[in-house]
Amino acid sequence: MELEEFTKPIDLKINHKQATFDLSDESHPYHLESSFSAIIIAGVKQRLMWPPYDSDPNARRSPLCKSNDNVTGYPQRDFPWEDERAKVVEPKMSGRLSCSECEFKDDPQHWKNQGKPVCESGYKLVLLDAEDRLIIFNAMNMAAKRVIAHYGEWFKNNKLPTFCYVTKFELHGVKKSANRYADLELTKQEQTNRNLWVPKYLPLHDEWKAVLEVPPSPIGGRQTVDLPVL
Repeated sequence: MELEEFTKPIDLKINHKQATFDLSDESHPYHLESSFSAIIIAGVKQRLMWPPYDSDPNARRSPLCKSNDNVTGYPQRDFPWEDERAKVVEPKMSGRLSCSECEFKDDPQHWKNQGKPVCESGYKLVLLDAEDRLIIFNAMNMAAKRVIAHYGEWFKNNKLPTFCYVTKFELHGVKKSANRYADLELTKQEQTNRNLWVPKYLPLHDEWKAVLEVPPSPIGGRQTVDLPVL
């Protein structure tokens, strides 16, 4: 199966056990190697709050709260308002929370606290691969920190947008005690075609940035937006 067979944006996730990237849509799973190169069209820092971990690692879990800008959180249907930490962040606006005041976020012991909800930082990227296919990459936990560090270093040394260069995404398998995970590395590569910056990449950047920043539905559904196309 070739990537050209996909006709809509493809979700990309990290397979930590295999230290590889997995691409999939609703009907076409696809397995990649441990590295690939793409153009970063747009990105936004986010947060997702998850229910407590249970004994079944494959159990389907839906977020308890979502933030598409790392500033305002939107509690979902099963948000744990009974938790004592929720009292500190009682909504000042209907159906919204302030991420900066929320005590659920960045609990340093959350991997040990099996019975507590977890709020984690993330970074959602829109990528354009070598086949001109759009890919949605949700980087969470340590991967999100790698993306944030890459952005910080990028804008420290570059005045050009990220779509002006190709970026290599590479995973390195790490074994720590009995756990295995994949560490993400991002590397700037060659410059993209300058003739495409304004007519192609800039409009895609602006349109996807707007899509990424659409607030989540506060009732647990999905906002309906028109996705930009090439």
